Amino acid sequence: MSTVVVKFGTAVLFKDEGFVKAAPQITQLMKEGIRIVVVSSGSIEAGKERLLELGRKPKQVSDKTLASIGSRVLLNRWSEVLSPFTDVGQIWLTYGNWQDKGEKASIELEIENLLRCSLVPLINENDVVSDAELVQYQLGIGENDRLARMVAELVRADSVLFLTEADGVYEGNTLLQELNAQNVSRIVTWATSQQGRGGMHKKIEEALACAQRGMRVAIAGLTEDSIVRFVHGEHVDTMVV
Repeated sequence: MSTVVVKFGTAVLFKDEGFVKAAPQITQLMKEGIRIVVVSSGSIEAGKERLLELGRKPKQVSDKTLASIGSRVLLNRWSEVLSPFTDVGQIWLTYGNWQDKGEKASIELEIENLLRCSLVPLINENDVVSDAELVQYQLGIGENDRLARMVAELVRADSVLFLTEADGVYEGNTLLQELNAQNVSRIVTWATSQQGRGGMHKKIEEALACAQRGMRVAIAGLTEDSIVRFVHGEHVDTMVV
């Protein structure tokens, strides 16, 4: 049975109805017997949106507070769009969990338990308790890309899809059909999302690491069928080899 890790960037979800585009594809693949693990950014952005709805000013609170508020909003949104076919099980992680063999084994077991129940493991870094991740956020580094790679290794995923608002990797104005360790050195301009943490350079680094471990990997935009096409073996945007 195939296991796929799909990483959603903040801007991918919060622009152009990203949740709505993603959910039908996830449920379709699950009905086909594909095991889907979601690594989702967006808790801080969700917190900002919620405070604005309440008439509060997000700039007056810390990123930790925004993440605390937004974590529930993000979970609920995923749960709502995947209903009634399935639901999500939330797993918040810090990189310190990987340093403890017992905690790491517990994470692996819980992801497996959720998948056996035909639920979607929803994984995000725990910004509320981890200062390190928030430091990376301020630097504009896409730590959820790193987390996606670590989770993919942990669950021995067959493939990993990094979804981005940039619709793949560009060299100048040209979309690269394929990215590998040789041609990546030619790219000197890195796109960075305004909403997310993620520099494209970090996404590429983690995507190449997954490919080197034998996983099928792509960096792509989110459309109404891009997830399904990727999992079905089709070429999407930039394939990483």
